[in-house]
Amino acid sequence: MAIMLRSHQLQSDDVPTSTRAIARCGAGVNNIPVEDMTKRGIPVFNSPGANANSVKELVLCSMLLSSRRIVQGIAHVDKIFEEEDDIAVIKKRVEKDKSAFGGQELTGKTVGIIGLGHIGALVANASIQLGMNVIGYDPALSVESAWKLPGHDITRATELKELLANSDYITLHVPYIKGVTHHLLDAEKLRSIKPTCNILNFSRGELIDSEALLSLYNGGHRGTYVLDFPDEVLHGHSRHRGASSWRQHRRGGDQLGRHGRRRGEGLLGARHHSQLREFPHGRLAAPLAVVSST
Repeated sequence: MAIMLRSHQLQSDDVPTSTRAIARCGAGVNNIPVEDMTKRGIPVFNSPGANANSVKELVLCSMLLSSRRIVQGIAHVDKIFEEEDDIAVIKKRVEKDKSAFGGQELTGKTVGIIGLGHIGALVANASIQLGMNVIGYDPALSVESAWKLPGHDITRATELKELLANSDYITLHVPYIKGVTHHLLDAEKLRSIKPTCNILNFSRGELIDSEALLSLYNGGHRGTYVLDFPDEVLHGHSRHRGASSWRQHRRGGDQLGRHGRRRGEGLLGARHHSQLREFPHGRLAAPLAVVSST
């Protein structure tokens, strides 16, 4: 049998002796005890890039959410409906209050992309199509990933602080590696960003020092932080939406199936689909949380 999972934290005891492979729908494998599985002779596969388009679309959605105060506007209308019964009065108040929820256009703004792999490259190309300026930072950029980048239309930062100081939006697309990317954005680096900078994190919570970010907000930071996992430090101003797509998971399964077939075992192909063991992790999508100063 094979185990296929996404967000479930797999424990060694969860893995039966009959397991021939473990596959993760996504790039990271930090929720799988890889070292233990290696000792047991069980190969672990991932599917980098399978969810790239889905995450790219979510990043674009989140840039708009953080720019136009859409979540705050919805909450305000909900409040008006609670306070008023007359629809004519409701319409008048909504129209009158529209000016309080003004925003900014993406065109002409600068997005800083930390990590220029599958997802980062797609976000870069899509942002350029929207008329944005793009700064990228990736000290480990591979030749394969470099070929996917929009050439002269992207500025490559040699230092992370260069990107942080010049971006209106910062989006993170790097793996969490303990001791390497832990608190990649710490208190010192967060002090480098613009006071209105919006941060988008669809990678791992540990990449950002939540306490330091909270301090930034308490000090008057006016930007928005959008993430797709719970953060107990920053929780309190959240609206939730889905953060992945069924098509993404189909792509992940197809990619993992190719891995298995290349090994000559057909572990994840259609013939053996009934043998896959899916671990529960709520819905397929993690929540989307929007944290802002208002």
